[in-house]
Amino acid sequence: MYGFEKKGELPRDERRMETFHSTLTDCQLMDVGYSGQKYLGVVFRKFAEKLDTLKEGLVRWAGKIRIARRGCKDLLIARLSELAKADQDDVNLAETINVKIQLNLEIDKDERYWEQRARVNWLKFGDRNTTFFHSHASQRRRRN
Repeated sequence: MYGFEKKGELPRDERRMETFHSTLTDCQLMDVGYSGQKYLGVVFRKFAEKLDTLKEGLVRWAGKIRIARRGCKDLLIARLSELAKADQDDVNLAETINVKIQLNLEIDKDERYWEQRARVNWLKFGDRNTTFFHSHASQRRRRN
């Protein structure tokens, strides 16, 4: 915030520090000061704890979503089976079409999920001279 707080190297531009100070004031923020490595250690530790909590929450959330999607697909397949056994009238035919559309949408979601997972794996392992790389390259060559 102030030039006297800077130690070493080139001095800070006074105009930039004034702009920073006025921005803090406009946003109703306050300068908590700087008290060296100990303060930074506490901040980084708390930040790391919050990231760990976020990671755990996202893993739980992803698990719930995966289970819900699987359950939704199972329900649609069961309903489609029931409709196939029932008498074929206009109402059943319309519901069969609707269920098939919903099931196709769920299958498309699954395919997109696995494509994204494959892309993540490719980014992690694909550029290395590994079995993973060679198998994907061979698979692409066969498909082409």
